Amino acid sequence: MLDPIDVQIAGVLTRRTNETGDKAIALALGAALTSRAVREGHSAITIAQLSEQTGEMRTQLGDAALPVSFDDEGSWWVRMLGSSTDAVGGTTGLTPLVLDDGMLQFRRYYDAEFRIAEHVRRAVQVGGEGNPPAFSIITGGPGTGKTTMVARMLTEMVAREPELRVALAAPTGKAAARVSETMRQRLGTLAADDATRAHVPAVAQTLHRLLGYRPWNDRFERNQDNPLGEDIVIVDEASMVDVLMMDALLRALKPGARLVLVGDHNQLASVDAGDVLGALCRAAHAAGPGAPLYDCVTWLTKSWRFEEHPAIGALANAILAGDPEAVMKVCANRSQSDVQLNPPPPDTDTLLASLRSHLEECLGADSPGALLGALERFRLLAPEREGRLGVEGINIAIERWLARRGHPVHERWYHGRPVLVTANDYSTGIFNGGSWRRMARGHQRHGSLSG
Repeated sequence: MLDPIDVQIAGVLTRRTNETGDKAIALALGAALTSRAVREGHSAITIAQLSEQTGEMRTQLGDAALPVSFDDEGSWWVRMLGSSTDAVGGTTGLTPLVLDDGMLQFRRYYDAEFRIAEHVRRAVQVGGEGNPPAFSIITGGPGTGKTTMVARMLTEMVAREPELRVALAAPTGKAAARVSETMRQRLGTLAADDATRAHVPAVAQTLHRLLGYRPWNDRFERNQDNPLGEDIVIVDEASMVDVLMMDALLRALKPGARLVLVGDHNQLASVDAGDVLGALCRAAHAAGPGAPLYDCVTWLTKSWRFEEHPAIGALANAILAGDPEAVMKVCANRSQSDVQLNPPPPDTDTLLASLRSHLEECLGADSPGALLGALERFRLLAPEREGRLGVEGINIAIERWLARRGHPVHERWYHGRPVLVTANDYSTGIFNGGSWRRMARGHQRHGSLSG
């Protein structure tokens, strides 16, 4: 249940506090399970979750592994953690852990969430009398027109204020490349003069590059002491922005700057811990119409993309509703051709047989551009990384298929191998989301056709 980093964090805290007995066990388990929660994408863990996960440990390892006498586990956790005052504190102080409102979290995340909440609370109050708020959200599912709305909004703003400084950003290089492509397409369809179009940014950059990330010390060049110069910052795919990144972005905004978050709060989990966009949207929905936060959110519900593929839209809605019967009903409807339910193949060779025409097209490409075009025309998505039908198993099967056709797959960088950049390399200028031609020249970690 625990990784070595979880155990090390627990050991450091218990050694520094010199706790013994039940206090030491509570602190060690609390720290380790909080660390595990962060690795799994959560910025905090509840007391109820601590009790549940500890119970799982006792079931697996036996009562002797956790020699404590729980009464009511919830009250035991609160009592034990609350008495470890050198390691666990309240909302103020310098302790490494914070216990507040039934949740345990590292202070770094607690402080970041507090600053985000305070910034949003102040920003939604700014505006009125025709002035837009300093903070806003545009949220909706695929094809609901989020990028079109951003392009139209920017065109109108730049037409009124030609000197307006705008930054267009996304959490990852891949997301930045996609929003750049979509923005260029949308701007071409809007009625605007050439001068206005020239001032509207159509190229997005990653948040790391916008804030000037320094990998050697894990700091950002742009911060409250050296803020960004832009008047408005628009972040697409904002559901992927984690707590610490959102905190860094808000602290880097200059006074009076506007922030617009664009994304689908039901899609694409954050890169690291925290669900900022989802939490803000849920809070806005709970507050209801008339509340400042709710009125700063634009809710897009009509999907224009699904008009030609209604079954895909119905399937997506059934999945979001958590209705398995509706999911199977859509899949079983043979009158709709855009969704099909196929039995799982018995092995990877059978799976690849259905893809042979796509693979042959890739092998028959007579130029790098043709090969990249062929790769863009199909996708094979695996829900698991390991196993015969996971990413690794499918990649092995593809290379086995290539080897039977005489391709030197034993070489690491064989000709025609798709290369996927998974980590930025500032020394060579290779970045996640960069062009394929630049990727092919770099020596990065890679994936094959099913990656």
